[in-house]
Amino acid sequence: ALPISQDPAWVELCSVSDRTLHLGGLTLESTSGTTTLPEATVEPGTCAAVCTSAIAECAANAEVLLDGDQDRLVLTAGTTVLDAVAWDETFAWIPGLVLALDPAHLDASDNNRAGAWCVTGGTPGAPNESCGR
Repeated sequence: ALPISQDPAWVELCSVSDRTLHLGGLTLESTSGTTTLPEATVEPGTCAAVCTSAIAECAANAEVLLDGDQDRLVLTAGTTVLDAVAWDETFAWIPGLVLALDPAHLDASDNNRAGAWCVTGGTPGAPNESCGR
């Protein structure tokens, strides 16, 4: 999920493999800058929220700056891109709400399609609901 023009901002990182994802040392880059993630883990088949400020649902705190109109996020381990997503005005977002990825589309190619996302109230750290498509 990606909160658009909302504070606190967060992104959810999911482990879609059968292995635990260790966030410590990974970098998250947006058009606003790059941040190194602190140590936290994402268990297989689950998602964890990385937030700009401490809220109970967050697995880790890091400076995540997003531009609602258009932006991109790139998650890397060293020089290896683990995943990337870019969005623009074709994504159905509403300022103050959250873009959530439909759980049926949790893979590196589907998460780039505008039709795989929908607007919600946001549930950092909890599973996203189906977009009903």
